This record gives sequence, structure tokens and C-alpha cells, in this order.
Amino acid sequence: MIAHLASLATSRLILIFASKNLCLTILKKIGEFFPEPGITTRVSQHKEKDVIAILENNGLRVQREAMTSTRFYYSRILETTRS
Repeated sequence: MIAHLASLATSRLILIFASKNLCLTILKKIGEFFPEPGITTRVSQHKEKDVIAILENNGLRVQREAMTSTRFYYSRILETTRS
């Protein structure tokens, strides 16, 4: 999916995804114990290095990155441009 989105980008792509690392995986598991809407995170997590590799293999380079968060939801934002 990321490769397809990258192929559609003519000059810039802003991608937001749930990052996967030990800490965030544990937080996601904790959130699963509280099945109320808005508390349980039902997203697929992806390793940032894998996402960046796909973007770079499709001619995009990360220009800016940031982290967003709420109580149990954390996501990465990558702004990329064509190399």
C-alpha cells in the first residue's frame, strides 16, 4: 500500500502511521484490556525503518518527521519529497 501511494505522489507525500516498537506495542496491548470505543487501538503497527525503506525505494526522501499522541494512540508523521 505504501509503495502504491508513493507511486501516485508527484512531488510530496505525507504519511501517518502507527509505529511499532516495544513500548508502543505494550501500550497497545494494555489498551486492548479496555474495550470501550475510543480507548482500544485497532490499528496495524509498522516498523518505521520498514516504512522509510519502502518510501526511499520509491524515490521519496523524508524531509520532516513528528510524533502525535493521545492517551493510548501514538502515530508517526513523515513528510517526504521526491529525490
